[in-house]
Amino acid sequence: MGSVGRVGGRTRRALAGVLLLTVLVAGCGEKSLQPAPLTAPSLSIGVVTPVATLNPVTMGTSEEANFANFVWAGLLGVNGSGLPFPMLAEQVPTYGNGLISTDGLDISFDLRPGLRWSNGQAITARDVRFGWRLATRIWADVCPATCGVIRNVDVDSSLRVTFQLSKPFAPLLFDLPPVVPAQFIWKGSWANTKRFLFQATSTWFGSRFPVDGPFMVSGAVGSAITMTRNPEWGLLSRPKYASVRVVTYPSDGALLSAVQSGRVQLAQGFNIADIANHVITPGQLGSLRLRFFPTGGIEHLEPNILRGALQDVRVRQALNLDINRSALLKASLDIPGVDRKDLIAYGPEMPGFFDGLAISGMWDPIKNRFVTKPQPADAARLLSEAGWTLKDGTRYKSSCVGQSTRCPELSLQMLIPKTYIDRIHEVQYLQQGPWGRRGAPGTTTDASLGIHTELNFTQWSIGNLIAPYGEHGPCARGRFDFCLFAELPGYDPQTDFQLEFTSSHIPGPRVGHRLSRLGGLTDLNFPGIDDREIDHVFAAAAMTYDLATRRALYRAWQLRVAKQAYWIPLYQQPLIVVQRVGIAHFAPSVRGAEWNSWELGPA
Repeated sequence: MGSVGRVGGRTRRALAGVLLLTVLVAGCGEKSLQPAPLTAPSLSIGVVTPVATLNPVTMGTSEEANFANFVWAGLLGVNGSGLPFPMLAEQVPTYGNGLISTDGLDISFDLRPGLRWSNGQAITARDVRFGWRLATRIWADVCPATCGVIRNVDVDSSLRVTFQLSKPFAPLLFDLPPVVPAQFIWKGSWANTKRFLFQATSTWFGSRFPVDGPFMVSGAVGSAITMTRNPEWGLLSRPKYASVRVVTYPSDGALLSAVQSGRVQLAQGFNIADIANHVITPGQLGSLRLRFFPTGGIEHLEPNILRGALQDVRVRQALNLDINRSALLKASLDIPGVDRKDLIAYGPEMPGFFDGLAISGMWDPIKNRFVTKPQPADAARLLSEAGWTLKDGTRYKSSCVGQSTRCPELSLQMLIPKTYIDRIHEVQYLQQGPWGRRGAPGTTTDASLGIHTELNFTQWSIGNLIAPYGEHGPCARGRFDFCLFAELPGYDPQTDFQLEFTSSHIPGPRVGHRLSRLGGLTDLNFPGIDDREIDHVFAAAAMTYDLATRRALYRAWQLRVAKQAYWIPLYQQPLIVVQRVGIAHFAPSVRGAEWNSWELGPA
């Protein structure tokens, strides 16, 4: 089931923020019930966010999206380097193999012969077409980022389908509609089908539910689900583990206790603030291994570039250039130094995508190169060149310093989602440290920039922050100089970032901008970026299926964003894992901690 559970559109920012929360759940069902013993070799995984369903339509949490990789396959997968590879399909379509028409409007897939659902029925082109038809239902919301360009899906034979597009759209290969068992799901009408999919018992927990992935759910007792090998799986390689159990715990402390006692071998999904709150104490875990994977989203500040001093690129560059990201991670999350370096973010892209990371540091226009260490002297020079003079520890408008009239000071208003203590600590570090009032020589703030920063962290929840213009979202309406977000992008920059960097997605109207319109739910360009170079990148990248060309275009986008400081990235939110045993091929990516479930095995 290609890209199942990926979050697109406006909800993806909210999810990345919500990833910081721990969902507290008690075990479901009778406490006296115990799951059956696992078949060896086996793996037990503990989580805190419940896996309530693996239904292809109703899945919603990050953990459900991750564990969908055990039971759903799809035409294509996306590997750890961000490249598509064939699963149910024999090949990845290209111009060279003739599966993409010369005009880019038809994309064909040939199914591997002999494929079967876990119940023994054949997987056919009809299942592929039905998956697309299901995805077009408003209530399904399965592939909102890509399905809109599909005009039709033709069944050419039992093993071949052709997607007919309204325009060339290469990102489709990274986010295809699901392949689902049509004979099992279709109930004679869409109303009956919807009723079946949304009923409480349609969890896909049990062998009666057909799946096409390497595992199937063979049992669910209390807060545990057990998966065993799918007997009909014949793709890629036979799963190394015969059985996998996923157990939900009611708190992060209970999860840590479970892996310490041996009740689970792997614990994942801890709260990002667990170290700062001393739930986890590095160096005191004995033989357990604590690991951080940069897969949880890009923590970043979005400047309103249509507002006040931030209209000047030199001010934005100065703010970015003076941040010690390692010190920020230490101050807000208390993450050990050896792990901090792998989490630091300088650009708008995440690791594990096919375009790679093009940004190696903060852009310093004074030195005309990227740098990894803060440059307070260059940052101060940029502010001076932008017309802001330092006086008595604070920056004032240079044109009126020394005059009798009151000078406007360089002041910034920053919006942070409420209740996130670790994020409040992040911005307080900026407010009191690198961006704060400059102190006397020899003090800890003698290199601070002298900016008056006002913080708002009591008024708006994460859902309010990402609300569109029509719903009076404060960031969409440009009411603040900075909004703090976490970003969990899709598998292709085109399916997400074009909503946040292209001029056609600026929420409007905005004072001083040439566009004047109300804007919709997907208008996520909150900073107000109107950059023709970036508009061209996303327009051109959507039209070409050549990955090398698209990679070069997206790397140009990354460089443009970094040099213009349209975003100020801080760090990659980590997936925090505690391992009791070694696991071969355990390499979490943005596709999930266990995106390659068939490869996992005892180390």
